[in-house]
Amino acid sequence: MKPMLQTCLLVLLFPSGILHAQKAKERCPVAVAVTKTSPICSSPKGSLAFSPVNAGDLYNYNFNKLGFSTQSVYDSLLPESYPLTVFNVAEGCYLDTTIILTGEANLVYAPNSYTGNGDEFNRLWQVVATCADSMECRIFDRWGTQLKVFTDFEDGWDAWDGDHPVPEGTYSYLLRITFLSGETRIMNGQIYVLR
Repeated sequence: MKPMLQTCLLVLLFPSGILHAQKAKERCPVAVAVTKTSPICSSPKGSLAFSPVNAGDLYNYNFNKLGFSTQSVYDSLLPESYPLTVFNVAEGCYLDTTIILTGEANLVYAPNSYTGNGDEFNRLWQVVATCADSMECRIFDRWGTQLKVFTDFEDGWDAWDGDHPVPEGTYSYLLRITFLSGETRIMNGQIYVLR
């Protein structure tokens, strides 16, 4: 006998300690811990594992519309949204939700402003990237004159041109970055220097 489909309450406990509750009109007691491993540089695929929070609770899972089973570990997952239906066997009710697995590889952050005031904070304008193998960054003034070139993520720009600070204003960067995956990305943008 198949129980009636209901909208329920799902509690997701992530390893970081964040508690996420999803509420709807009707409640179905579902307390499932979700362990999520997002795809990163060393492993291009992630995994999800579901386990009851309370010992003795019995759940069946329909992950990614593969059909209900007691299987609770799913490996080799690419970054995307996965539908999940959790069936509470004792209560005879369901919960429908979506688990989003984000990929953390090949992310780049280049700030759009920089103080350059010589204090102890933010001493350099720097590029931050995940899974990067190499990079080259060039900084230009508004007339196209190259002010700085750096190829190390530990290096950056201190808002100086040689031996003097640049005036407050807008500067440009051209960034070429190669990731461990072999992908090369060329990016450009602006940096506003505040004094």
